[in-house]
Amino acid sequence: MLTLVNRCANRFLAIHSAQRSVVFLSSESDAVPSKKKKKPPEIRINLIENTSLNVISLEGAKKLAAKKGVQLVPVDNPAHWMHSGNRTPYEFLTPSNKVSKKQDDFKAQGFKGLKTTIFSSTIQENDIATKIKQLSKWIRNGYVIEVAYDVSEKSNDIRAKVENTITDVAKLPGNIKRQSSSLLRIQYVPEKTLNEKENSPVTRDN
Repeated sequence: MLTLVNRCANRFLAIHSAQRSVVFLSSESDAVPSKKKKKPPEIRINLIENTSLNVISLEGAKKLAAKKGVQLVPVDNPAHWMHSGNRTPYEFLTPSNKVSKKQDDFKAQGFKGLKTTIFSSTIQENDIATKIKQLSKWIRNGYVIEVAYDVSEKSNDIRAKVENTITDVAKLPGNIKRQSSSLLRIQYVPEKTLNEKENSPVTRDN
């Protein structure tokens, strides 16, 4: 009788252990694995340097531009070959490239080009008069001029003198291109383009 009881007990324990194992395995298999967040698709561009084309990620090109101290910009009026792979063409723009590009832009608008100058906070009165005379000559000859003023006690007075001198030949007020606590850069555009000057009637004094 005792033997029969032991057999029943052992059988019960075996069945119970098997059920616990099944439940444990089931709970493991039912666990939903966490999904990794999908990264946004990488944007690839065509980086144009002189006549060469390199395929690179937009993010990588931005880092490279920051390392070189230049600006990454889309190519203006790109040639057909620059669109290889239907990717947007970009190029690096250096400070000298910027000036050259501005020159081309102003020439396309009908002006002679761009001239720049700066009035420092330590400039002498005779130098102020000389510079203003030169600015007036440039703008009368059809140049767009960009004037940088070091912000100081006399910068407002210098600006007033400049604008009074060119008031008849420039569009005023000028366009403020940059303004900070230490620098003010203003762009003055001639009143007329070169073509408009050529087509203007000549007035003669009686």
